[in-house]
Amino acid sequence: MKHTSVFSALLVGASAALVSTYTNPAAAIQMTTFSFYNFENVPNGDTVGDNYKEYFSLNVSNYTANSTQQVLFQFSNDANNTAVNSFISEVAFNFANPNLLTLPQANVDNSGSYVNFDTNPTNLPQSNNIPDWDKDEQIQGGTRITGGKQNSNNAAGVQRGETLGFLFNGKYNDVISALTTRTLRIGIHVQGLPNGGSDSYYAVSTTPVPEPITILGLGVGTVGLGALKRKYGKKEVKEKITV
Repeated sequence: MKHTSVFSALLVGASAALVSTYTNPAAAIQMTTFSFYNFENVPNGDTVGDNYKEYFSLNVSNYTANSTQQVLFQFSNDANNTAVNSFISEVAFNFANPNLLTLPQANVDNSGSYVNFDTNPTNLPQSNNIPDWDKDEQIQGGTRITGGKQNSNNAAGVQRGETLGFLFNGKYNDVISALTTRTLRIGIHVQGLPNGGSDSYYAVSTTPVPEPITILGLGVGTVGLGALKRKYGKKEVKEKITV
């Protein structure tokens, strides 16, 4: 029997059983490799956000704390210099291998005072049009926000200039391979687009950054990733995952 996992994260005001908030202020963090991902418009989906996909990005890091193999996913909203008050309201992970990513922890190295996500079993809007997204997944429903008003003023979302982090136990090389072969799919839902619109995007490209660095404690990781993104981010479009 095929086993499929869908991890869907939404804005919340309180924690849920499926995820815990990361609270390890003194751990030595070894980040050895980064990969930067762009997002693409969903084929045959809504078009209201098609011109804004470039403002959203995903950093995937090899993140080791206390000798545990972990992978950090950081979702950024870079629409700082636009008139669009967009915010990321949902992220979703879709994969078949139950051992690929385990023990999700929300809000790791967030940037932004009010960014607060958790999990909820809802399907990503327009995911039925995302290439290779599991069509047999029985989890249904759209975006559901329980931590604030469902509009462009939702402070718990990833607003302009902010970043959301999710940490999983998992092997970095396996995760990158799964993203490349699309046995792991990642999507986001964005609200606050023009005329109150919303749209979904999915991760499609990668640029690895090989320089190893060590970061002590928390809070520094986001700054380090931001600097590296500025250095390497323009290269993202050069390597496209074959769909």
